[in-house]
Amino acid sequence: MLSYLGRAQYLNGNYAQARQTLEKALSQHKGDNVARLYLGLTLYRLGDQKTALTNIQAGMNGINNFLNYITETFRFSFGKYWDASGGIRAGIKSDLAMISSGNIDWKKLIADGESLGITIEREPDLARQQEEDRHR
Repeated sequence: MLSYLGRAQYLNGNYAQARQTLEKALSQHKGDNVARLYLGLTLYRLGDQKTALTNIQAGMNGINNFLNYITETFRFSFGKYWDASGGIRAGIKSDLAMISSGNIDWKKLIADGESLGITIEREPDLARQQEEDRHR
């Protein structure tokens, strides 16, 4: 619940509040990769690029690993509907390569991170809808 509140605070520009809420959410659920991503975005907005980058990278890695787990482990059932085009993971791979290169295009990274945050929140519903459509 705190993760959703922190994301909403971020999206509404309440960065100081978002930081507190997301840090609390992560203290309760360390594996919340979307909260970690949003904490990184928030820290960037608050001027802490170094810590922002660490959190953005960790959040993206965690989301990528989660998607790989779902699509591989459940590949014969609902997993095939998650990131079916591979677009989410391709975007993450591109951003992680940029981070690894050390040549950070912050404008692109933040825009991609915000897009990823919104996309990954929608993905369960999209996958469910695709699965339902296939069985009709």
